[in-house]
This record gives sequence, structure tokens and C-alpha cells, in this order.
Amino acid sequence: MRRNPVDMFGILLTFALALAGCPGADDDDTSSDDDDATADGDDDATGDDDTGDDDTTDGGTCGALVGAWQLTRFECGEYDITDDWLAAIPSTVLEASAGVDGCDVVLTNASDSCVEVKQFLYEVGEDTMSGEDLGIISCTPDACTFTEEDAPCVVGEGAGESTGEGTFVVTGDTLTFTNENPGDICGKFTLVQTWERI
Repeated sequence: MRRNPVDMFGILLTFALALAGCPGADDDDTSSDDDDATADGDDDATGDDDTGDDDTTDGGTCGALVGAWQLTRFECGEYDITDDWLAAIPSTVLEASAGVDGCDVVLTNASDSCVEVKQFLYEVGEDTMSGEDLGIISCTPDACTFTEEDAPCVVGEGAGESTGEGTFVVTGDTLTFTNENPGDICGKFTLVQTWERI
């Protein structure tokens, strides 16, 4: 079983996420220094240190996705595979943060036998996300597996692959991600993942 968030969220989140493209070169103020009397390190009138300095607290290029999320439900069409997934991979955590080139997403799949970390670069719209799989960036221990049938974890695997496009909804501290054409884990079935903010 190869792990893909949107594989998990590449699908993914197979994470299997409200601005498109890159943050602006400056901001909406007239000075490039932090002259707004707030305690953050940016040049806007909000108290957060958001990328783009645009008087928002929306996470810059990640929109509502910014933060850390724990996978709590995993469905492929009418089939709920949550129990099977968690039996093999008890913890799947998605962390999204605004980066220079878009929304940086790090996905960590962890069990007692293996910790696999993947990285993605997304363009996030109002309710859509699409991007590039930057591949597995670490395997602990080397070549670890989640099950006996699982292919060994290999650093660099998946790099350069498209994650496709999915849609998402954030309601309070709950993120729901949907991919109509996930491939891999869900095959022809629609992938739906539910995540809780942590």
C-alpha cells in the first residue's frame, strides 16, 4: 500500500486544500518595514504575522488550511476505510503554512514501525487546492513499512507528480477534503477525508 494523502491529500491530502498562486511582493501599506505598532513582524494592522501583510488573518497562500490537522475519517465512495487506515497508520497529520511559492504542506504518516514524511506545494483557491507532490522527505527508520505488504518507504518517491485538484470545506475546526478523481488508494471512487484541527 503506497501512502498518498491526497495519496493522502494527493489525493489529499492521496491532504488526497483562500488565494491562488504566490504571495505579493510587498503589502497594502506604503512602507516595507513594520511600522504599524502591532506586536507581529509584518506591516499591517492585524496582530498575526501573516505572509503577504494584507491585513488578514487567513493564513496567506494557505487560506483556511493554515495550521495542523489530524485525519479522523477516510472514505472511498460509499466505503468507510477509516478503521483499516488507522490500523496500519494510527496517525496522519497535515501541517499547512504559507510559503514563498504557495502553500507548503507537510504530511506525516506514523505508526510504531514507521514514520513517513511527505511534502507538497499547493495553490489554494476559495474552496479548491491543486499542486505538486515534492515527494517523501524522510523515512524513520530507513526503508520502513506500515504493513508486511507495504512497499518500503523511499526518500524522493513521488517527487514531481501532480496532486490533481480537490475541493475542501472548513467548518470551525473541521476540514473536509474531496477528490472526485483520486486514483491510487480510492481508485475510481470519490475520496472524502475528514480532518480535525490540532
